[in-house]
Amino acid sequence: MLQTTTNNFATCSNGLYEPMTEMTAEWFDGTTKCASTSELINAYRSTKSAKKKSQLPVCCFQASFGLSINKVGVEATWRESTASHLTGLAVIDLDHVENPLEIVDCILGREDFSELGILLIYITPSGQGIKIVFIARPEWGNLMDNQYEMAQLLGVLAVVDSGCKDAARASFVPKFDDVKFLDESLFTYSNPAYDEQYGDLYRKKPAKSGPTQKKWKDYEKELRAKKKAEKAAKESKAVDAILDRVFGKSDESKNGPIAPVESTEPAYHGVPYAKIATALVNELGEPQTGDRHKTMMQMGNMLSVICDNNPQLLTTIMQGLPFVQSLINERGLQEVERAMSYITENSTYIYPSKELKKAMKTAGVKEPERGSNDDLAQLPLAEWADKIEALMPYYPCLREICVGLPREVWPAAVFVGAAFFGTLMTRCTYRYWFKPNEKKRLNYCVLIIGDPASGKSFAVRLDKLILAPIKNQSSKASDAVNKYKRETMARSTSTKAQDQDALQKPTEIDRYMIPRTANGVFIENMVNAKEIVNGEEMNLHMVTFDSELTNSTKMQKSGSWIDKTAMELKAFHNEEDGQKYANEKSYSGFFNVYWNFVYTGTPDSLDDKVNARTFGSGLATRLATIPMPEPTFDLESLMVQANDCTEADITISEWAEKLNSRYGELPLDKLSQCTYDWTANRMKIAEFNNKDKADLMLIKRVGYYGMNIPAPFIDMRHWNEREQNGTYEVDDIDVSFCQLILDIQYRCQHHFYGSLAYNYYDNQARDKAANYTCHTSRFAQCFKMLPDKFSRQQFAKTFDIANPDSCGKQIDGLIKEGAIVRLKRDSYEKKVVNL
Repeated sequence: MLQTTTNNFATCSNGLYEPMTEMTAEWFDGTTKCASTSELINAYRSTKSAKKKSQLPVCCFQASFGLSINKVGVEATWRESTASHLTGLAVIDLDHVENPLEIVDCILGREDFSELGILLIYITPSGQGIKIVFIARPEWGNLMDNQYEMAQLLGVLAVVDSGCKDAARASFVPKFDDVKFLDESLFTYSNPAYDEQYGDLYRKKPAKSGPTQKKWKDYEKELRAKKKAEKAAKESKAVDAILDRVFGKSDESKNGPIAPVESTEPAYHGVPYAKIATALVNELGEPQTGDRHKTMMQMGNMLSVICDNNPQLLTTIMQGLPFVQSLINERGLQEVERAMSYITENSTYIYPSKELKKAMKTAGVKEPERGSNDDLAQLPLAEWADKIEALMPYYPCLREICVGLPREVWPAAVFVGAAFFGTLMTRCTYRYWFKPNEKKRLNYCVLIIGDPASGKSFAVRLDKLILAPIKNQSSKASDAVNKYKRETMARSTSTKAQDQDALQKPTEIDRYMIPRTANGVFIENMVNAKEIVNGEEMNLHMVTFDSELTNSTKMQKSGSWIDKTAMELKAFHNEEDGQKYANEKSYSGFFNVYWNFVYTGTPDSLDDKVNARTFGSGLATRLATIPMPEPTFDLESLMVQANDCTEADITISEWAEKLNSRYGELPLDKLSQCTYDWTANRMKIAEFNNKDKADLMLIKRVGYYGMNIPAPFIDMRHWNEREQNGTYEVDDIDVSFCQLILDIQYRCQHHFYGSLAYNYYDNQARDKAANYTCHTSRFAQCFKMLPDKFSRQQFAKTFDIANPDSCGKQIDGLIKEGAIVRLKRDSYEKKVVNL
């Protein structure tokens, strides 16, 4: 992007999409008094037509602009953030106010008005808004910080438009009558020091235009939560209105609400906690003296997941159990209160344990089915989106891949974007704590699961943009193969052509494998996709994207010639495979599987892919399966600004080209340590949870995604540092990114496959019990009845042998087996209880 420094004065333009020029007093006066300006504003207020407003001239009080190149290649002073220079002015936009004139009068009437640094106040073209231009204070922070501070000072914080935070944000000019205050120094004010301090935040791509002060970051977070609650209340009210219109209001609603009868006994899903706790005691067994405190801690830990982690509620539940009551009588209630408080602060369960599930079922609790909306609500998609947003200022492309998507879709977008970017970085390796002597590759097996029409098509956009370098290479290879096929077919019908030299089959690298690809073609391309990297031959990853998981699943059912189930399993660790067929055209020999795939699909298609019958294959633990959120009924939230997408697409494409040439070992040792610590901690928790093997299974491969998903974004973030120093160092921000991905992957594993994992081990235990013989031989029964120390005569009596002298062979046999030892003559001792 070309840039030239300009005078940092406010700028203007006669059209929304025209180059910006320095704003003068004469231009502003003439434009506001112009008849066409008044006509357009009056027409806009009467018709609310956005087309009318968009024809108005615009101002940009907060920034001037250097040269930049627009989308069609024209160089000019376009209103582009990357070419902006802050003037030192800030703009407050008060939107949708009912009494703008009263607010203006109140502001102008302040005794300290002259000290506020306000240079312009006017009513916006809508007639229901106010623009306030003032001198920004560096100590307050950036443009957004200044807006909030001044709005708070003026008492109008509640109606500030928080979306007005970009350096390139345009303001439509008002008509002359709507200008309520103007200080002529507006046209000559400039503070280069403010641009030096904060300008780079806006010139970066993506721009860091959000507030920099913690109190305003927290304020925006509260605003989002408030808007979400208001939206939910509005939707609920709309539903109630529809029901009233269809069925009529009930007698209760006509005569006023009837106060509900509240039970004083706490309950979970309508079942008293006391009933659940009693059933849990029956599952675990009534503890004896010496085991009471341990059992109380174990039960409290289990019950915390269905008690909102509330220590007071846990204490109340535990008090009702007889063995806990006996502890209270001996040591006081404080013993239980301290224990429950400790448990809620250090809870090791995030889902009900196997014992608690059985107790809940016994008590009559109905759990939501796997994959239901209630279950989905347990995944904190909005909370994850907040954490992703906090990381956006640090990582290139993180904001761009999420442009235009609902916030709850961001986790899915991050996983898909990372998988595609990581595939471009196929020539890179890293070290992992498990087998650190081996170089690991960036492997991805990603599924995005949501209902039909839930917005999964975002992945199509990312496939088109990020994988463009690979797809272009693949298109050239396909053209060469098609030409070879045509010429081969032509030769088969021409005697003259058959005498020519044999055609050479193309050897161009083809890495983009569509789902409808025969295994022979797939394997041949995978074997041929090699390059020399740092003096070593290196296999490049194949990549498959399919917007319909059902399509890929059906392809695999078509026959062994296209079934890639085995290669899907081996792709995650690049395991060795091979084939030897009689077909002269097929590859014969060994090969390692290098294949990344991303599919989007519905819950039904996931059930076809991973179910109780196939779970034992191990595919589920290799997959990153991320859900789409529940559907929204707000159409406006689905609308995307074309300009936003265009800029984001350019940024993504530029980085895709860069990463496609990236090679070498990534310095991710700190990330490896982070995943090691996380895995070790979760394994200890699984051991504490009665050696939960199902949880352990779902834990073991999470760490790989903790490395592979953040890796491309971390490498982009430290790109300049690496080019200058030859390497870079992972910092705490990168580690926090890793921790977020670990949490997402682990919880999504439990969301989709938790019940399958528990059923898998339950079924194994059941089958083992069914196969195990419970028959005990008479000899073993007699041995069990023997006293610990016995004589030959006692042995004969117990085994019902008439003559003690004939017991010698049996006794000698038991001594050889180590079941008994001879203490002295005619005296023996048992070394085992049972045979």
